[in-house]
Amino acid sequence: MKTFRLLAVLFALGASYETYGSHGPYATHDRAQSPSRAFAVFADPELTTLIERAVAQNQDLAAAAARVDQARALAGAARADFFPQLAVDATAARQRNLDNGYHASDYARLPGVATWELDLWGRIRKVTTAARAEAGAAQAAYEAARVSLSAEVAQTHYTLRATELERATVERSVTTRRDARRIIADRAEIGTSSPLDLARADTELATAEAEFAAVSQRAATLRHGLAVLLGEDNFVAVATAQLPAPPEVPAELPADLLQRRPDVFAAQLSLDAASARIGVARAAFFPTIALTGSAGWESSDFSDLLSGDTRVWSFGPKLYLPLFQGGRNRANLKRSEAAFAEQSARYRQSVLVAFRDVRDALAAVRFTTEQASATERAAAAARRAADLSRIRYDAGAVSYLEVVESERSALDAERALARLRGQRLVAAASLIRALGGGWENPAPAKAAPLLARN
Repeated sequence: MKTFRLLAVLFALGASYETYGSHGPYATHDRAQSPSRAFAVFADPELTTLIERAVAQNQDLAAAAARVDQARALAGAARADFFPQLAVDATAARQRNLDNGYHASDYARLPGVATWELDLWGRIRKVTTAARAEAGAAQAAYEAARVSLSAEVAQTHYTLRATELERATVERSVTTRRDARRIIADRAEIGTSSPLDLARADTELATAEAEFAAVSQRAATLRHGLAVLLGEDNFVAVATAQLPAPPEVPAELPADLLQRRPDVFAAQLSLDAASARIGVARAAFFPTIALTGSAGWESSDFSDLLSGDTRVWSFGPKLYLPLFQGGRNRANLKRSEAAFAEQSARYRQSVLVAFRDVRDALAAVRFTTEQASATERAAAAARRAADLSRIRYDAGAVSYLEVVESERSALDAERALARLRGQRLVAAASLIRALGGGWENPAPAKAAPLLARN
């Protein structure tokens, strides 16, 4: 009984020695805003619904969540080495001895075995630290995938809506040119229009129909892509005919917003894990000391196995001293140091990429706004020119060629305006992705601006 009490004390010591529990330095938590909050700046209930469906059903995101579970399980397995290992190692056999007339004898052993490695050099602690950091990196990678998925849903959604708006513009053009072709054909019959005008009307009608088919194909491709993002086999919802106003982006964004970007945080945790692996490699040069013990029953007769005089026990230290490993430990240390250098470069690169993404997104927000404003003026002027050309043609002042050219310019300007309106929303979604969330999170008053829009 004293032996079992000793083992219980060792187990309690192992539990108190383990200091990296669920509230340790690498406890995972959400650093990025939730997608519903980050994209609420669009004030678009349809987009919110699509993002919620994507987060719940997207298969790539489900795979990322499974990787988080795997990493957490590995961290739990590493954490188990802090505790004494208890097991039952039972043995039973019957044997015959040829020297004494094939006399049969029994042998049975039923011990409980305990082993506890003393973490004198921090090997187990470093292994656990690395595993927990890798679990945190997997969680951050999941958050990055979630933000990226939400942004991709928003971009595809608004590109689809802009394409549907462009499609409606081209469809109106087809209707207009079909009516114009009918009028010119009637005039050609009575001799007030030339066959050349009729041929041009046929050309413009066929061109508009071809453009309508091309835009329809692009819309179908976007709809299929959105279905995949939502984790569905088909997306049948019809996009809203109108586009919402783009969200207002502040003139300056604080640099502190990048601290919540999940991929940067994942790179930082991977760097921490690589640092801990160096400690594991260094600990391999030192001796390993473990306390081992066993207690149970041993008997040469099965029937007497659990009797009082068959109890046995043992307890003592176990020492493993690496004397010659053929250079294995030194090679492992060099590999760990090289892996740390690699992760350090990856971390610095992730920070540089984060700054570039934000700057690119801010530039896109600025210049698409300027393009849309200019294109809106151009579309209004082109429509006025097309109306005047139609009036002049009806009065016989110009040929039908001028009408064709002015209407084609008006159509191109209106289609470009529809695309730019969608691109402004896409640029705002790209900025949210670059920041790892929205920009409402208040920053410290003394924080330096990340980048000014102007």
